[in-house]
Amino acid sequence: MELSPQVKTLITEVNAINHAWKEASEQLLAPNAPLATSLRDLKTSLQIRLLRNYPQQVYLILDDETESKEAVYSIRLHHPIDEYWNAAHIPARVATKILTPEELEQLIVVKDT
Repeated sequence: MELSPQVKTLITEVNAINHAWKEASEQLLAPNAPLATSLRDLKTSLQIRLLRNYPQQVYLILDDETESKEAVYSIRLHHPIDEYWNAAHIPARVATKILTPEELEQLIVVKDT
């Protein structure tokens, strides 16, 4: 039996860790400081857990509006939970490396142009 945290718990944790990571890497420390990289890796781990455990409640959409050095997916909720409508961004490179092609096909939504 696998224990899975509730989707709301994961989303809250992802957003809290994302905020802490940004503060650590942009304000307090260097981007490659051990604490900053640990927070980034924890955020990614929680995001992957969310995507794998709750694929019916979340999806990936390429975010071309966010300023970033590389392509990023926004992890969005089909239906907002409390004040949350997303679970931050994940680099497309990271999502492609960790998730299977089948998972990506199930999770990625293409924007209408």
